Amino acid sequence: MSAIMEKPKFDQNQLIKASDVTRRFDSFRKQEKEYRVLTERMERLEQQPDTGVRWRHIRRSGK
Repeated sequence: MSAIMEKPKFDQNQLIKASDVTRRFDSFRKQEKEYRVLTERMERLEQQPDTGVRWRHIRRSGK
């Protein structure tokens, strides 16, 4: 018994340029990195709330 498989056919609408793929992956990597940094900061603040700085202090100091 042998199975005959057909080759997949792609339309022009299904093709994506390699540069577009790279650009999209880069944007996903940046978003993931930002998400990871924010979650680490939130976890650190939950464990050590004294390390946090009040927003009013940041606004007044201009940092």
